[in-house]
Amino acid sequence: MKNHRFLFCLAAAVVTLFVLGLSPARLYAEEQAEKTSKSENGDESSKDKDKEGAENKEGKNSKSDKAEKGMISGGRFAGDPVYVRLQPILLPVINDKGAQQIVTMVIDIQVKDLDIADTIHNQMPRVQDTVLRALYSALSEDSSRNNPMVDIEVIKTRVFNSLDKMLGANVVDDILIQAIAQRML
Repeated sequence: MKNHRFLFCLAAAVVTLFVLGLSPARLYAEEQAEKTSKSENGDESSKDKDKEGAENKEGKNSKSDKAEKGMISGGRFAGDPVYVRLQPILLPVINDKGAQQIVTMVIDIQVKDLDIADTIHNQMPRVQDTVLRALYSALSEDSSRNNPMVDIEVIKTRVFNSLDKMLGANVVDDILIQAIAQRML
């Protein structure tokens, strides 16, 4: 019983870190990118660097900056779909017997153009909250799982409907599950 509580607490802590955007890999990648940009722009004054860092922390990145960081992709040509990548999501599946498994997913949101993608990116905390709520509610029901396996179509439908409700109709074109992994406990 103590082992299940420990795993539940550990899973909850990891989910909290991902929701807050504090994943160790992300923090390391941001640190490395900052070091690289400092070495490439050695001729800039330190005031300019501080000003740029403050603007980036405030979320004033351009669309091309977001695309370079891998948050938004696609849309090279007119009519091409654009994809907004969510951070990897780690969810414990819990029922009345306790934690049963841990599910990890990488989800992309397909939209029509870069303006919509930028709007979604600017609302990312709300988007992540909506997606997490949809996933928790879907995974807590046995109907979203085929025996121990997650039913991807049910998950996609739940996430799509939740985002459609939050962002408005005809904003999200599709939900793409890029990766999914399940670990039984």
